[in-house]
Amino acid sequence: MDDREKAAASLAAQLMQFQGRRWLRAGEVVEIQPVEWEDFCDWFTQNYRGILTTLQRREHGNVRVARFIDRPLQELRAHRLENNVPAVSITVEGKPDSAILADVTGPDRLTLHVNDSGWPTRLVIGYGEGEATVLFSGEPRPGRTFTANSWGE
Repeated sequence: MDDREKAAASLAAQLMQFQGRRWLRAGEVVEIQPVEWEDFCDWFTQNYRGILTTLQRREHGNVRVARFIDRPLQELRAHRLENNVPAVSITVEGKPDSAILADVTGPDRLTLHVNDSGWPTRLVIGYGEGEATVLFSGEPRPGRTFTANSWGE
């Protein structure tokens, strides 16, 4: 890697950290604006892949249903489904060589809760019939991050 590539990588890392400051404020509850959802999900996935994740849904009153409990996060994604319905999708590791995907359709708000240490503890995804709460625990699993240029890095 030459000096220009190193400088570009350093700048990209600084930008990623700067973006996180918008959302990751110690001891605060931060409402993520809809225009930021895709960027936030990309940033969160990049920085917290592997964090233990639990998904609970609350619908029709106070009935809570756990979709998965303490599974390593693979991806958090804001997008449109094939039928053009907006969704926030949470993908976690399942059994070996599989994944569990949960789509929260029709989201109308994303709220990130951060503890006093600056660590994300939960993400609340509001939608018409209720809300989904994504709980985070532990730390991301250490591991090697592979890039598009992983020829022996």
